[in-house]
Amino acid sequence: MSLTEADYKKYVRWGTSTWTFEGWKNQIYFKTYKNKKDFNHASLGEYCAYPLFGIIGMDLWYYRAPSEKDLEEYAPYIPADYPIGIKVFSDLTVFRWPQLSAYGAKAGCLNTNFLNAELFINEFLPPFEKVFKTQPLIFIFELMNILQNDLPGDVHEFSGILDGFLAKLPPNHRYAVEVRNKKFIDPIYFNVLNKYGVAHCYNQWAYQHSIGTQLKIGGLTKNFVVVRALQPPGWGHSQSENFFKPFDRLKRIQPDIREDILQLIRQVLENQVYAYIIINNRLEGNAPGTIQELDEMVHKYIL
Repeated sequence: MSLTEADYKKYVRWGTSTWTFEGWKNQIYFKTYKNKKDFNHASLGEYCAYPLFGIIGMDLWYYRAPSEKDLEEYAPYIPADYPIGIKVFSDLTVFRWPQLSAYGAKAGCLNTNFLNAELFINEFLPPFEKVFKTQPLIFIFELMNILQNDLPGDVHEFSGILDGFLAKLPPNHRYAVEVRNKKFIDPIYFNVLNKYGVAHCYNQWAYQHSIGTQLKIGGLTKNFVVVRALQPPGWGHSQSENFFKPFDRLKRIQPDIREDILQLIRQVLENQVYAYIIINNRLEGNAPGTIQELDEMVHKYIL
């Protein structure tokens, strides 16, 4: 099958996990901003105009649901047809609250709102629907790693819980599920996603299977896929954050991860499935640089 530039532009969109990085000045950002708040909002205009970007990863509402006013501060800078990948707040996606003082009285407790569809529909979703009326919205449910003692009995039980949740979601948006437990990467889980046209989020995370292994086990979800390439295998959040700051240049290339992403893109183009590929600074040190080099590799090895 001959894969073309037109196929690539149609089916593959690159983006990054958030955008407010001083290290990207003179790479992505060239304007002068009045202050930090102005930069955090208005720089979205430059981000969305960057030729290689086609989706914005909006992670900043993971700890609370935004208000309409919150979102209205960003909306003027995002084109009407520009996709937004929204990480859904942790009130829905944490099974047990981490044993950390930041969580107050609920630290260490089971989350009674885990995969509560009514909470998503009534609290998290409405501001996005009211403010981003024309932008395609992709809601990403990042299910934090569930501790061994808390795990549902097996992948059948987990998939049953997920099935009940997905069945209640409004069908007019796109959804993706990101699981952090290896045992849930199973054809049974992928069958549930495909039943509802929901994407698997192929995540490159410290302790999950590689993207290539996830692809081998489950294949492509049928309507579209999401990729979040977050950090190298075995690296914790703080370790990668401290090593790669200030995110102004590539510091450690990950050839195996790049090969996995290229393999996924080849399958996406062959099967004409849409792919939203989000790269984090913590993967190699500079997300725009990673995307630039992956784009060059697509043109060299695939097209």
